[in-house]
Amino acid sequence: MQMDTKEAISVNKSLLELFGCELSSEFYDYYGQSLLNLISPGDQARVKEEFTDFVESAVDEERFRGDCQILTADARTFN
Repeated sequence: MQMDTKEAISVNKSLLELFGCELSSEFYDYYGQSLLNLISPGDQARVKEEFTDFVESAVDEERFRGDCQILTADARTFN
């Protein structure tokens, strides 16, 4: 998995509600198709570096857990 891939993010009703969007088209207009765009701009570079380091040393089935803020389409932030 790549943080800045151009593969579409699968969007469902829960994700739309979480990110303050009503339609999947609105979600894609706001976030594009990159997982990195889900992370607030102030945290993007750090999280991308942490993710890259994780991928290089991860063991099978290990999951990445990063601490960052998310900026929603309706201007809310949360960790």
